This record gives sequence, C-alpha cells and structure tokens, in this order.
Amino acid sequence: MQTQILDKQGRFDTHDASSFGKPATPGHKLQFPKYDGSDDPITWLHIGEQFFRAYGTPKHLKVPTASFYLDGAAGQWYYRLEKNQGVPSWSQFVDGINRRFGPPLRSNPLGELTQLHRTSTVDDY
Repeated sequence: MQTQILDKQGRFDTHDASSFGKPATPGHKLQFPKYDGSDDPITWLHIGEQFFRAYGTPKHLKVPTASFYLDGAAGQWYYRLEKNQGVPSWSQFVDGINRRFGPPLRSNPLGELTQLHRTSTVDDY
C-alpha cells in the first residue's frame, strides 16, 4: 500500500506502508516552488498542478500545500484570506491569487478588446 507524507523539506515523499516505513524505490523528487506575488502566478500555479498530478494529491490538501510555499505579499494575502473567510477550495484559491497577483485586464491585449465600446452606428463609420 502506498502512502504519502511530507519529508523534512516539505516535499511529498511516497512510502510503501508494507515496508515498515522504508521509502519506496525513489523516483523523481519534485519540489514545490515558492511564490511571493512579485510576478504573474500562472506559471507557479501550473507547476503546482503538475506537482499535484505527479503525487496524486487529494483536493483537500492542495490549498494547505500550496499556501505553505507563499512568501512576502502572497503569504500576507493568503493569511488575511484564510483569517477572514477560512480555507478556500482549490478553485477559489486559484481564482483569488489570479485576481490579486495576475496581470491587470488592461495590460492584456485581449482584455483591451473587452473595454471597447461602440460610440456610433456602422453607417456613421
């Protein structure tokens, strides 16, 4: 039977329960990266999703795991979020971190198109 635990560096380590706590044959040791809110979180979130898939992380452990790796402004943001609203679901976490630290809509060329408003008729054009 396979179980997952965090090792001393905070990484998931897969152990074979039938081997009395001895690690299973080591595969790749993946590390979850830190995120401080200084850039777009999309890459950090993508790496996190890859990490969760590789280790078969259950949904209820995704936010606690990811939040452990938040530093600086991102860590402060999460602290306030959890204190005021409780632990969010993974989708709420992803949405919230994208809204707070993702690029503003106006810097996205497609976002600029959403801000266009018609001011006259086609015939006037």
